[in-house]
Amino acid sequence: MKCHPCGRVVAYHGRQRRELSSLLPSAAAYLPSRDSSDPGERRAIAQEELKVSGQMALPTSPPLGLSSVANSPNPRKHRGSGGITSHARLRVRDAAYILQEREGRGVMALLTLTVPPGLEESSAARWSRICKHMLKQLSRDLKGAGLSGQIVYVSEYQESREEKYGKPVLHLHMLFAARPPRGHWAHTPQHYRGRWADCLQTVLGNVASEARFDSSENIEAVRKDCSSYLGKYMSKGTAAPGGGESGSAPAVHPSSWHGLSRDLLRAVVRGIRRWAGREASQRLSFLLGDPTVHLRFNRWVSIQGDSDRRVFIAWYGDLVDPAHPVFA
Repeated sequence: MKCHPCGRVVAYHGRQRRELSSLLPSAAAYLPSRDSSDPGERRAIAQEELKVSGQMALPTSPPLGLSSVANSPNPRKHRGSGGITSHARLRVRDAAYILQEREGRGVMALLTLTVPPGLEESSAARWSRICKHMLKQLSRDLKGAGLSGQIVYVSEYQESREEKYGKPVLHLHMLFAARPPRGHWAHTPQHYRGRWADCLQTVLGNVASEARFDSSENIEAVRKDCSSYLGKYMSKGTAAPGGGESGSAPAVHPSSWHGLSRDLLRAVVRGIRRWAGREASQRLSFLLGDPTVHLRFNRWVSIQGDSDRRVFIAWYGDLVDPAHPVFA
């Protein structure tokens, strides 16, 4: 069982681990006296050794990891073509929760950055580099103003703009602390607009020098739960078309739909609590004893077993209070 900082609890059966030596034939199967240049004879020798030792049999087909991608009937797709993963969604929620707890909801802001007309295709090809560059520059500006500079961002595919102009385009949502607890906002909207213009011109070069950046930014204060603020952008526009199979047309989506500052990522990883055995069973029983009080929702995960029987393999749910003492 593990509990994430945002309150997501996951319980599952651990995988049975076996020593690698127990899965391999004994050393006698590779003695020179029994060696053979014929692959069939080598397999027969190995199968005989396994049968004598009572171990598992060798597979009749080569492992999937040895197959060639070029000869595979299912070519590898571009990274990010399936949209944001469930693991990434959970990581973004954890980061937003940690930021809110550390900084306070009243100082948080959401910055939305839009690509100016004429830069749709060139920006999509280098979107990951644009996001990383903007993350570093904005973090440096925030630290210079006396703030933490920790940021979490998600990318969104703008479907409405493609329908209107016929060009696919991405835009960026960045969450961070934008002012001290009892102070003014660290930067004006014009500052963020200028930083966004500098970022695109640095990454894209001369192609962005004549672009118009009017209304390319929108900064707003966060007035409710931070994870919910980013959640609505992760539930839509994170599976852009194009760039499917490897070798096909260039993708209009990024290789990664999210990103975090380095210190924030470390805090997310350290904030995950884990239990096993009896400790995990006690906590799961505590939650299921009164789920309407302790959980916002919960769900069992099952797979199809033998004889049309469903087998439950995992459970997950969201805590009403992520800081509950039982899961601290």
